[in-house]
Amino acid sequence: MADRSFNAISVDGDTSTNDTFLLLAGARPASIRRATGALWKTFEDAVLQVARTLALAIVSDGEGASKVVEIQVSGE
Repeated sequence: MADRSFNAISVDGDTSTNDTFLLLAGARPASIRRATGALWKTFEDAVLQVARTLALAIVSDGEGASKVVEIQVSGE
């Protein structure tokens, strides 16, 4: 998740040594193991959407930020 959200942003070209990305769940391990297939994909997509929204908020809230640029790279 982090590689497609928080690790894909830059604010003034600086990287903080104190950044942490954690996802905690209170469910029992057995219920997590049952979340497979389409249910797991739906959960994964929702977590990624939240992470990307938060990452974009970090960029837009950067000190002195007046513009946000998003670059999408495709191909190999």
